[in-house]
Amino acid sequence: MKKVFFVCLFYAIFQFSFFATEKLVDYTVGLGSGIPFYGKIEDEFSEFDKISTQNKIVLDTFATINFNVIEQARFFAGVDLFTDFAWKNDEYKNFLHLCFPVGFKFYPNLGGLNLGVAYVLGFRANFYRAASYPKRNTASSWGNGFKFFLEYDFAYNSAHTWLPALGCSWTFMPRGNFSHDNLLNFYISESF
Repeated sequence: MKKVFFVCLFYAIFQFSFFATEKLVDYTVGLGSGIPFYGKIEDEFSEFDKISTQNKIVLDTFATINFNVIEQARFFAGVDLFTDFAWKNDEYKNFLHLCFPVGFKFYPNLGGLNLGVAYVLGFRANFYRAASYPKRNTASSWGNGFKFFLEYDFAYNSAHTWLPALGCSWTFMPRGNFSHDNLLNFYISESF
């Protein structure tokens, strides 16, 4: 009985999204960069802090499915991959933060300005190598934290639906062993 209910609910949501004047369901993809602040990185690899890096690239990509239930609020669920690559010659330390946010964005009638909050579940994968030590790959514990948004959506209540949104976010993620990461992110996104 539950399976039939969920199939009917899924079908109804997508039917409304195709025939409604306002889209009930839409999708967002984004690209950004940011600044990571790491907690303790627990590992037996004592050479980790001695790795000197000269080159650095920080990228963030995300995708969400949005449920536009009312005009002033959007509920969403998605996936976010925040990457931090740093290297010099043969030494490197790379971090991949994979998380799954679920939350909502609120539009307080100030144009496309919106504020959001999300519950986030995720982990961090660590890849590093020092000149005097071979490659090493580890992963943090799964953690659950929060993500806060401040965004301006230029397409909100506009006739031009192709306009992007600009925003910033802060993710607070516990990593186990009384350690946590803070990720500040600045991004551009597009909904379709």
